[in-house]
Amino acid sequence: QILEIGVNEWKKKRAIELYRQEKITLWKASQIAGISLREMLEELNRLRIPIHITAKDIEEDLKAAKEGA
Repeated sequence: QILEIGVNEWKKKRAIELYRQEKITLWKASQIAGISLREMLEELNRLRIPIHITAKDIEEDLKAAKEGA
């Protein structure tokens, strides 16, 4: 169980770093981290990481959401 918690924390940190570097979208970051979009937004806010959303990000996120449904 401790190992699982460690892996989950690593995934979240990795997703946040990729998002901060603008390599992935907010939606993708939340998926990698295994948390909801809202939780990801809260985590970014807590870490004072600026939210960057472009029209392309929205298009990609909508496409990913449709494919996942």
